[in-house]
Amino acid sequence: MFKIFLDDQEFKITVEHKNNKNMYMRLKVNNEIVITCGNNIPNENIYSFITSKKQWILKANLRLIEKSKNNTTMDLEKNYVNLLGKRYEIKVGNLNIDSFEIRTDEIIINSKLKTAKAINDIFYLETTKLLTNILKKQRVKWDSILDDYNLPYPNITIKKMRGKWGSCTPIKNDIKMNYSLICTPLECINYVLLHEYVHLIVPNHSKRFYDLVLYHMPEYKKFKKMLNEV
Repeated sequence: MFKIFLDDQEFKITVEHKNNKNMYMRLKVNNEIVITCGNNIPNENIYSFITSKKQWILKANLRLIEKSKNNTTMDLEKNYVNLLGKRYEIKVGNLNIDSFEIRTDEIIINSKLKTAKAINDIFYLETTKLLTNILKKQRVKWDSILDDYNLPYPNITIKKMRGKWGSCTPIKNDIKMNYSLICTPLECINYVLLHEYVHLIVPNHSKRFYDLVLYHMPEYKKFKKMLNEV
């Protein structure tokens, strides 16, 4: 491992040598760049490759930082959380009950145990309920699409996922929605749900798939872009 500075930002470089003809790069949290390349590639070539991608690295790293800030796991030290695209201040009350209340600009949480874990557990439980109710309302419209194809309505579950907002397994008639969607606007949640519903009809990302998404949601690219920026 070695280090490199890009516009005064320090990055750790990890090199994975494989039988690759080309050089590949991926960016991880905490300013780490992972390079995959052939066995005999000198560090000078790796350095040149990284510097040639400087602008992309800096922009992608900024997105990673912002994404970590938007994580819906509550940080009591930061005292805020993003919920449905809006930032709320977190306030912990002193009542000896378990309660959760969303107000105009703040969320009030009380806990019998008064520990950080108990408060986070209440937050997760209540926001999961909130997302469940949102999906119940949104799915009504997309269930009707399946009627046109004589397809059964899917089972929808919420799950903590990494790297994707949703997934669909047509053979099991199952849709999973990422819990972290609770931090995004309602329109984005609805777009992801539609995306997965269309996979029940077209199980790939062919032109027909995107034509169907476009037909049912002409502005879907706007919401897709919003999700990419989260």
